[in-house]
Amino acid sequence: MTCAAALIFGWLALVVAPAAPDGPTDPLPQVEHDEARARAAWEAGAVAFAAGDMHEAIKQFELTFRYSGRPGPMFSLGQAHRHLWEQTKDDRQRRLAVVRYQRYLELDAQGRRKLEAERWITELQDELEDLGEPPPLFTRLGITSPTPGATASIDGGPTAALPITPDVAPGRHVVEVSAAGFHGERREVALPEGSTLPLMVELVPIDAQLSVRGPVGAEVYVDGQRVGSLPLRAAVALAPGRHQLGVAQRGRTLFVRELELDRAERDQLEARLETTGQRKVALAAVVVGASASAAAVVLMALALDQQRRAREVHDELTTSDSGITLDRYRDGAQAAQRRDALRAGALATGITGLAVLATGVLLWITDRPAVGSQLQRPPAGGRGKSTRVQPTLAVSTSFAGAGVLGRF
Repeated sequence: MTCAAALIFGWLALVVAPAAPDGPTDPLPQVEHDEARARAAWEAGAVAFAAGDMHEAIKQFELTFRYSGRPGPMFSLGQAHRHLWEQTKDDRQRRLAVVRYQRYLELDAQGRRKLEAERWITELQDELEDLGEPPPLFTRLGITSPTPGATASIDGGPTAALPITPDVAPGRHVVEVSAAGFHGERREVALPEGSTLPLMVELVPIDAQLSVRGPVGAEVYVDGQRVGSLPLRAAVALAPGRHQLGVAQRGRTLFVRELELDRAERDQLEARLETTGQRKVALAAVVVGASASAAAVVLMALALDQQRRAREVHDELTTSDSGITLDRYRDGAQAAQRRDALRAGALATGITGLAVLATGVLLWITDRPAVGSQLQRPPAGGRGKSTRVQPTLAVSTSFAGAGVLGRF
């Protein structure tokens, strides 16, 4: 029967045969039922077995048994250990093959591969009769990490760059994984004798810290999201990579900067906001409108004074028995003319001043930074680069505010 056929029958045993309780000779970890992981490990083991990589096949078949508890993977482990013995002539692999075949028969006494397992046990044991007591089964801890530059220590011992697969004593162990710019992690594991435990540890990067300074009351945005107003109580914590930081305030140009910071980097940013053209026009309109309105009030007061003089002359003319002089009459007529002119000037100046003032107030109120359209999350990418901050100023006369772009 070919290796491929053996693997096929082994998978059938994995799926069809019922799980049996662990026996006294089982050196593998306790079963943790997970059919998805079991199937994935089985397929990976089959590929390695077909390629002649027995070390990888053994690792994957051990995981298959761990996540299924079924007998099929145990027979495949016997096959893999036997082939590894044939490749390396390592007697330990021969002994392990016997142990795995025997465990297979314990789990499924009437299994499809019963006769083949018994035959291999007989042949291998005949060769082992003169070799004495078998050595203890090895116990291994395979530590890996996708984190760049990660190192690990076991039980407080010396650190070693990952990945590593050291032999360890059975029992509980403490694994500490660390890397520059990442939060360290501590794991406690328990290994039964003869087991191989894969341990993958992915560390969390340490946030970058960015201090932002600028006008009091200006609003700070990170990737389009408001985080507070200046002055901030503490630095902004940002995940390593590229970000956009903005500082916005009414009546100021939107100042935007793009930043890229490394892990655990500390940087400081000062946002300088300039007054917008709209705010300058609004301020001028308010000043002009208020001045014109004040002038209208003055003109109206002068008109009222001329009205008083004209009325005095009129009262003298209507109440005096002897009449008034020609000069007095002319004074009254001139006062009435000046009253009408001042009244018309006050009315025109007041209407114009109020219109200009209202325009200035409207420009002042609507002078807001376009945060929604100009502050947004930059494209993904650039994570982990060490590029320093390069300022870029975005000026618009129709918007007020400030922003900061940044790459982390």
